[in-house]
Amino acid sequence: MIYGKQKDAGRYRGIDENLDLALDFIEKQDYSGVVPGKNVLSGEDVYINCFSYDTMESSEGFFEAHDKYLDVHVVLEGKERIETADRSLLEEFESDPETDYTGYHGVAEAVCTMKPGDFLVVFPEDAHKVKVKDETSCHVNKAVFKVWLCDKK
Repeated sequence: MIYGKQKDAGRYRGIDENLDLALDFIEKQDYSGVVPGKNVLSGEDVYINCFSYDTMESSEGFFEAHDKYLDVHVVLEGKERIETADRSLLEEFESDPETDYTGYHGVAEAVCTMKPGDFLVVFPEDAHKVKVKDETSCHVNKAVFKVWLCDKK
């Protein structure tokens, strides 16, 4: 897991070439051309899903993790908490390899408070619960970069 400021995203280059593409975009912090839905940066290797929602109580959500893609979360407007835990410590309740999704229940090991200017990279071992309210529920506009890990091809 990497939790930091978008202005510093470039310091994490070199982990994976597809992640480098996402980090370059994030460091510039220019989302003016990004529209709701899927925004392709490099085919199915790197793309951005943009969407919005209202945050909720932690008890209403669940953890998810992915085997082939890593996620880079960027809150464009609003504020949310993202809870994380090593997936090996959680209880799996569903899995869909076709969509690269596994759902989990359990207890968070860490919590990242996300607001504009922050970013969070979650790797395959990092299960994450999103949409968690901070002090109060609010509306969030968000970009999630889906990054195919080069060593998973």
